[in-house]
Amino acid sequence: MVLSQVFLYIFIGTLIILFINLILGGLFDSTLGLDNDVFNLTTTLCFTGVASAIGFLLLRYTSLSTFMVITLAVLLSVGLTFLLNMFVFIPLSRMESSTAFKIEDMQGEIGDVTLRIPKDSIGEVTVKMALGIVSRTAKSYNNNEINQGEPALIIEVKDNTFYVVKYDKDFDYTDYNESERM
Repeated sequence: MVLSQVFLYIFIGTLIILFINLILGGLFDSTLGLDNDVFNLTTTLCFTGVASAIGFLLLRYTSLSTFMVITLAVLLSVGLTFLLNMFVFIPLSRMESSTAFKIEDMQGEIGDVTLRIPKDSIGEVTVKMALGIVSRTAKSYNNNEINQGEPALIIEVKDNTFYVVKYDKDFDYTDYNESERM
């Protein structure tokens, strides 16, 4: 088999693996342990694809030796992969995660009680945000009942549950801390 064909097959195989990984939602990344910011499957496949494409083109259109072709392909691929990673992949991953929020960041938000919160049981609170509506189970922070439709202030978020008090705009909530909860 000619080396240019090997480069071509590696390039095609890289594209197929990249496409399958895209369809499966990055399943290969976590399975292979390649899921950190700098060294991940996309970066590895980018390096492999670029190196094989450059190697194929250099073998096909130049008269360089095999050693020079492989050396140039690897060096150019490292450089291009680094640039793609720094200026495309990393900014895209940060942009994607900037639209998400952590449920723990909901502390201090005001929502509406959608299912009554009894004294010693759970209900539900819905918070309207710019990104949509968030509904979570809720417990009373101070063991007071909160009726459906009343506003509630989220004092704490623990184990995906909102701990809330009935909201009163004139009340000072700065006195609440975890040691006061019953």
